[in-house]
Amino acid sequence: MNDLSNIEPVTVSEPWLQQEDEPNALYVYFQTYLVLGIRRSLRAAYRIWLTENDPEVLIKSPNPTIPELWRRAYVAFNWEGRSKAYDQLLYSDSLKVLEQAAAELKNATLDAVETLKRELSSNRNAVAAAKEILDRAGVKTAAIQFNQTISSEDMARAEQELAEWNKTEK
Repeated sequence: MNDLSNIEPVTVSEPWLQQEDEPNALYVYFQTYLVLGIRRSLRAAYRIWLTENDPEVLIKSPNPTIPELWRRAYVAFNWEGRSKAYDQLLYSDSLKVLEQAAAELKNATLDAVETLKRELSSNRNAVAAAKEILDRAGVKTAAIQFNQTISSEDMARAEQELAEWNKTEK
């Protein structure tokens, strides 16, 4: 099992799976490497494997040398290429989920806009409708806070505009 010089890598449709001539032990090492994600390294994989299988080695040597068997397996079984293919699959799957979520959000937004248009046609319901739609969309509505006092002239002008607006709505 230590002599990997005669092994030719085999390409399969899902290269992150065990290769035809890949010994079980080497595949376990590869899996340790694979699950580390895009920041993976041979050294990190070996340290994790040691942590789980032979922690005494780490106690004796906090920075152990990567065994030649691991180095050969990395090359012979194309760990880097196989893991990149796996990363691409995960990326592709994630992209599909995001695209579906975006489509659902777009549809929900369009529905909310139609509801808002319908409810806003009646000014009596406009504020309540806007608040309901924002609540459904998960947008928190907040009370408006004024940091200044309103003058009596501004208040009188606002009351006059409100009275004129109410006349046009009747």
